[in-house]
Order: sequence, then structure tokens, then C-alpha cells
Amino acid sequence: TLRLAFEYSVFERINRSHFFDHLEIGTMCANREKILSEIAEEFFDPEAMQPRRAYAYFPPKDRFCVRRMINLPFKDLVIRNAICIVLARYLDPILSDWCFANRRAEGEHAKRSLTADYAKKSWPDFCSWQLRSVEESNVLLKTDISAFYDSVSHRYLLETLASELGIEVDCPVMRFIGRFCQPPVETYLAMVREVGAPVRMQQGLLTGNETEGILA
Repeated sequence: TLRLAFEYSVFERINRSHFFDHLEIGTMCANREKILSEIAEEFFDPEAMQPRRAYAYFPPKDRFCVRRMINLPFKDLVIRNAICIVLARYLDPILSDWCFANRRAEGEHAKRSLTADYAKKSWPDFCSWQLRSVEESNVLLKTDISAFYDSVSHRYLLETLASELGIEVDCPVMRFIGRFCQPPVETYLAMVREVGAPVRMQQGLLTGNETEGILA
């Protein structure tokens, strides 16, 4: 699982992240076995594992607003991918066929990516569903949840995951997932040209990596 999570993390950094550091990817790939060994060693005491410091950056969403993205340290990205590989194995099959969010990748694509390509899979499926629905309905009501990813309650998320998995919300696994939903995040404050003190995430998904789609 960790080896697959490593491959997912590299693919994601290169192909889907807004932020990409050539030196980071080169270093991680050159030290693949060492990195995997260090992460595996951390898992010997998961209760002691803590998320490392991440940082926020703000690419433009449109002409009038920006979107907060969270860049995770590479090891933490591997750990989150490993978590979500396991969660998706159990939970993706029970999602509604009408769920067109980020679904688990299938076939050959699953060897390199945690989620299916949204633009090539989920969005076209959604458009096809709309066309079929037009034949059966007179009205199509389009709705959206404003700032959904930033609004997700960690408590509700953990309670939902625990309920679907049939385990207690306060068990070690759920406490572990909860910790990795709340990394300390530092932000560059452009107006004063300073890096703010790290603030621990208390709400919302960590927009900017593939695992958010599985958790959403």
C-alpha cells in the first residue's frame, strides 16, 4: 500500500498539483526505498505519528477571487494516499451510481493515480446523465454547495467514515485519520511580506491533493 501511495504521490505532484518542485521529486525518487522505510518505521507507533508542517498558497480561481491550496510535505502526502487507498477500497463501491465526484481510479490508471481523471471520467459521465435525465424530466435544477471543501466539518467527516466502516469514531484508526486532517499550516502574508505562525487546520478538506476527492 505504501509503495502504491508513493507512486500516486509522485504522479500527483507532476501531473495535478498547482505547485511542483523538480528538486523535491528528484530527491524523493532517488531515495525511494529510504523514504518508504522511514514511513513504514513511523507506522510501528501510529499513535505517536503527527502531521508535518504544510503551507498554504493561493492560485486565482477566477478574476475576482483566489482559492486556498495546501501543499503537504511529501511524506505526509504518501501517508494520506495510503489512508485513502484503504478507505476507497471499502467505500467507493457503495457510492451511488449518480455520484459524479472524484471516484477511485480503475484499470491501468489505478496503477499511477488514486482517483480517476475528473475531466475525462466524472465530468463526461455527469453530462451524459444530464442528457438522459432531460428525456425523463421537464425541469433540471442545478445547485451547488458554496465553498464545500473549506466547509467540511472534521467531526462530521470522521463520524460518517466510522459509521460506513462499522467502527467506533474514537478508535485508534479514526484518531489517526483525524490528526492527518489537521496539519499545522503556515501562510505567506503578502501584505506584510511575512510568513505567519503555523495554524492547525480545524475545519475543511486540504484542497490541493487527490486525497481530498476521496474524503469528499
